[in-house]
Parts: sequence; C-alpha cells; structure tokens
Amino acid sequence: MVAIIIAGSSIAAFTCLLLLTKRPLADADRDAAAFMLILALPMLEKLLLSGGISFPYLGFSLFSGVPLAFGPFLYLYARSVIHPGSLRSPLTLLHFLPVLASVGFALVIGLNRPAWTTAGPANGAFPDPGLMIISILMVISFLAYTLKLVAMLRAHAKGIPDYFSHDSIAINLRWLGGITLGFFLAYAMAILGELIFPGTSGSMSSEATSMRDAGTLFFAVIFGFCAIKQPVIFKVARGTVPEPELPGVEDAPARKYEKSGLRDDEATALLARLEERMLSDRPWLDADLTIEDLALALGVQRHHLTQVINDRLGKNFYRYVNECRVEEVKRKIALGEAKRLSILGVAFDSGFNSKSAFNEAFKGIMGCTPSEYGKSVRL
Repeated sequence: MVAIIIAGSSIAAFTCLLLLTKRPLADADRDAAAFMLILALPMLEKLLLSGGISFPYLGFSLFSGVPLAFGPFLYLYARSVIHPGSLRSPLTLLHFLPVLASVGFALVIGLNRPAWTTAGPANGAFPDPGLMIISILMVISFLAYTLKLVAMLRAHAKGIPDYFSHDSIAINLRWLGGITLGFFLAYAMAILGELIFPGTSGSMSSEATSMRDAGTLFFAVIFGFCAIKQPVIFKVARGTVPEPELPGVEDAPARKYEKSGLRDDEATALLARLEERMLSDRPWLDADLTIEDLALALGVQRHHLTQVINDRLGKNFYRYVNECRVEEVKRKIALGEAKRLSILGVAFDSGFNSKSAFNEAFKGIMGCTPSEYGKSVRL
C-alpha cells in the first residue's frame, strides 16, 4: 500500500517537472502539470497520516475531497489542447468550488473533533455523513465531466476533416477519451464500493482504498506519458478567428455560410488562387499540411478558405488534399516508380505520413486498395 502511494506521488511529481520543461510550453502542458500535482496531493497526505513520512501533520484528512478537481482539470486540459490560446473567464473557477468547499468542510469538522472516525457495519454504524456526501458528489462529478469531455472530443473529431490533411491519435485525442472514461468509471466504482460496503473503508490498508490508489498510479503513468508526447496540434490559436458551427445533417452549405461575409466573386477568385497554388507549389507534399497553413500562404481567413472548399468543391479539406496526393501516387505508379520505391514509398513521397492513413485515404477515394490498383495498372 505504502509502496503504491510512494510510486504514484513520485511519478506524478516527476511528470509535472517534465511537462513544465517542455518547449514550447503550451497552456495544455501547464494544465496537465497542475493536474499531476493534484493527483499527488491525496497520496502524499495518506503517507503523512499513516506515518509513512515522519512529519507533523493534522490528525485528519484535509484533501479527501480533492478528487472533485480531477474532472475539471481533465476538462480544462482537453480545452487547452483543442482551443489553444483561448481566454479563460473568472467563471472557470466555479469548476473548483466543490473541491474548495470539501477542503473547508474537512477543516471545520476536523478541527472540532480529535480524528476522523469511520465505523463498519459490525457495530451498526455508518460512514461519516460528510464523507458520504463528498463521495456521492465525486461520483456525480466523474460522470458529469466524463460526458462533458466525450461531447467535446466528439465535436473536435467532427472538425478534423476541415482542418487537417491527415489523422492520428495525437490529433483526434482518442487516447484522452479512452483513459478518462476508464479512470473515472474505475474510480467511481471504487467509491461506490466503499459506500455500499462501509466496513471496507476507513483503513489505510483497506482493499478498496488500495485499489483506488493503484488506479490513480496507473492513470498517472498513462496520462503523464501521453501528455508529454502530445504535440501542439493547432499551429495558430483557434480562438483568434470565429469558427462557424458545423452544419447538422439537415443543414445546407449555403445556410452554414450565409453570414460569412464572403461574396460570390470573392469566392470564385479565391478558388482560382487556391487551385493555382495547389498545382504550382504542391503544398500537399507536406504531410503535416493544415488549412491554417494554406490560409496563411494565400493571405485569407481560414473560415473563408473552408467555405470555398466545402461550398464550391463539395468536399472537406481532408479529402481535397488527399485527392491531390492520390493523384500523385497514381502518376508515379504509372511512371513505374513503385517498382523502385514500392507503393508505400511512393505514398510517402506524395505527402502521406503513414501506411494506415494512405490505405484509408486511397480506398476512400478510389474504391480499391493501393495494391489492387497497382495490379490493375500492371495488367
């Protein structure tokens, strides 16, 4: 038990240090570092209360409600990754009112009695009512922020084809959704188990508490590793340009852009400039090309360029760029370069950055796999 707590708090603290030394240091890195510190707080306190660390401390738990901050920190981290540079309102602090209230509650109650007491069903008693309320609030918080985070990630996934010319786990943030869902569900189940079977809680050596600490350790390792590896996926803060909402199934493109301010003649001229740039400079050879890059190169606002591609060409940015790459692959296969480089080598030379991305894009555009196409050409 003590070994798990020491390992968890040490890993969280070390990960915090690594995140703060990343360059460039993004807002998301700061949020992740703060979250790592919050993860370590309850574990460090347990060491103090159990005597694992010889240091004078309160005779009661002050940070038992700190897990109420887990959801807000993960939400703010995801928001920083998806909307870098966005201004935060003072209302953001409202997310942390429950945890501040729990700390205040623990301080008031703790100072007015010698120690926290938790009795099991053997003597007919129930867990401390205050702790039970905090535990129930944790379960509610975990479920609410899990749903909120999943909704945010789904909205982000819908916007990927209009911003990026490729996809990856670092861009779609599926790793964040997966480990968040798993961690919150496991933590909520551990709390519910302690509420339903109060005799298992209240002891530093209890099985339920040990499982919770082990889960926190596992999450700290996985989240810390992924947060350190997570790149800045938006080169320019999204908040600098108002983003039009994505249309629903029933919305027509004209309705989506009816307030964009781009006239028909301007859209026609922009489309001509775009196609000329794609033919002359071949920017799609850059595997990491985004619509932000093209908008900056053309000197136009990003949402105007998105409008032209969506409205005039009837496709999203992802398909538009990958069609250019697929055409280049077909051209090189016809010239026999696939015999020298292989089809995958030709794909990399044409702007694709992975085998899976190439196969998916090629089949989606051509209706057959690259190898099937290669065989048909040779025949």
